[in-house]
Amino acid sequence: MKTVIKTKQYPNNLALIKEFEVLSHEIDDAINRADFAAIEVLDQSRRNLVSKMEVPQDATTEEQWFKIARRCVEQNDAAKEKVLGLMAELRHNTGSKLRQLGGYRPS
Repeated sequence: MKTVIKTKQYPNNLALIKEFEVLSHEIDDAINRADFAAIEVLDQSRRNLVSKMEVPQDATTEEQWFKIARRCVEQNDAAKEKVLGLMAELRHNTGSKLRQLGGYRPS
């Protein structure tokens, strides 16, 4: 899978946050599809956005920014747990199928 990540210039953090939310929804969709390659690419794009964000200087905006940052961390933790669960289920199902197929081997 070849994915091209476009670099955008953002005038402020609000645009970055909107793009971050879009990427978060795309990651959720990829998790539901169990498309681990897409999850990796989208997560890297999202990490790049976070590195472009600037911490605001005034206290009110800073508090709002940290609320958003905490929410992002919580979303990442939930997504990580879901992916790990999907991978464990996939590993279990694959092992079961291999054991079933082993019964067809000639003795």
